[in-house]
Amino acid sequence: MRISLRIFWTPKRGNTAEEYEDAFWPPAPLDLDSKLFRFAVADGATETSFARSWAQLLTRAYCRDYLSEKKIRKHLPQLEQQWNSSIGKAALPWYAEEKLSHGAFATVLGLTVLEGTWQSTAIGDSCLFQVRDGRLLTAFPMTEAGDFNNRPPLLSSNKRNWNDELAHICRAQGTWQPNDVFYLMTDAIACWFLQCSTVGALCERASAVIDRAYSCAGEFEESIESLRDAGMRNDDVTLLRISVQ
Repeated sequence: MRISLRIFWTPKRGNTAEEYEDAFWPPAPLDLDSKLFRFAVADGATETSFARSWAQLLTRAYCRDYLSEKKIRKHLPQLEQQWNSSIGKAALPWYAEEKLSHGAFATVLGLTVLEGTWQSTAIGDSCLFQVRDGRLLTAFPMTEAGDFNNRPPLLSSNKRNWNDELAHICRAQGTWQPNDVFYLMTDAIACWFLQCSTVGALCERASAVIDRAYSCAGEFEESIESLRDAGMRNDDVTLLRISVQ
């Protein structure tokens, strides 16, 4: 099985790269032969403390198979400890300390590709799309643009929330054929993608934006700015393009 990964991301309009709070793993493009490979994206909730660090931990955890149904409860305490270590011990104003006590929150979406099959796990509104011959075969976990709202399920770094949060895990699986393409997207671009497309039909405009980004360095940021001008929500944007053969 031949895997090809390309990564596209850009922060909110008006923000710097250092303020980008999405995360993804693997951290760089790749082309390789493998019998199994994992990919993940996460979207740190801006209103929570140190969400970027938590999102990064979650994407790496998925790709190490720590978020599987049988392993997630074992590994979450370790991730919580790693997050606490990552934020340092600098003194904070009282209101920041109060916010920090609630923990960080993020959506997370992972894809595992095996020989002829795939599996996916999601908490929240980051999305997986499977495309074949210009048709959208799979949309997960959101299937329509109207499914998005301002309060998606999130996974937190605070153990007090885990029982409730883990009830919102969604899992899916399917098969793939050579030359299928998978997209992992955080919510802003995923919502736009579903506004353009429906399962069974991929909008030519959506396909053209992504194909231009794939073929031309710098085109992705320009395309996102144009989409924001046209009404796409101003948010961090992450897109992983994975082709399989």
